[in-house]
Amino acid sequence: MKKREDTFRGMIIVLALICAAAGLTLGATYRVTREKISAEQERARMDALRVVLPEADKNGFREVIVEKSAFATDGKYYEAYDKPLDDATRELVGYALEAAGTGYSSTIRVTVGVDSKAEVIRGIKITFQQETPGLGANCEAVKAEGTLWDVLLGKRKRAGSSQPWFQAQFGGKRADTLVKVGNQYQEIDGLTGATITTNAVTDAVVAAVKEFKEKVMDSSVSGE
Repeated sequence: MKKREDTFRGMIIVLALICAAAGLTLGATYRVTREKISAEQERARMDALRVVLPEADKNGFREVIVEKSAFATDGKYYEAYDKPLDDATRELVGYALEAAGTGYSSTIRVTVGVDSKAEVIRGIKITFQQETPGLGANCEAVKAEGTLWDVLLGKRKRAGSSQPWFQAQFGGKRADTLVKVGNQYQEIDGLTGATITTNAVTDAVVAAVKEFKEKVMDSSVSGE
């Protein structure tokens, strides 16, 4: 009986050691990868900011923390300047907002750039989506130049603009003129077979700019 108890006790000790070792390994792995993941997320965020406000200096973005609401999914927005933040002669060129919309099969996250008066959309960048391949996922599709036949004959490279056509069309439009008639926005070319995705992105952009202008821009003016 004593031998059986010793064996059982030994098994418990071994299992405990294995669990402890596994926990330490996972902890060490997390610490090593945490900084890399965080750095990659920051790089992706900065890439999005430069896409939606290309006239801003790469070191000219200032994060502003605000009360979390629909127009800033992370509870913040960005001021964008034409020169680095440490340059006293810098001028404000616009703002960048991070918004989200409910698509067909995912929450779509989008970064929106607007001018310094928060009236004209400078550009948008979808930073996350898991919509249906071939339909809603085409919100990130880039149009090719030429046909497959051209490529085979060596006449033209099959490459297009680096910016997805669906997202590119938002640039230069005023948010207050993007009006939905029925179930469609008249000034936005929708994704074929993906009305829900089209509206989710556009709704998010319009709501983001509208709320930012009302709650940040207008409130700051009235408070002066």
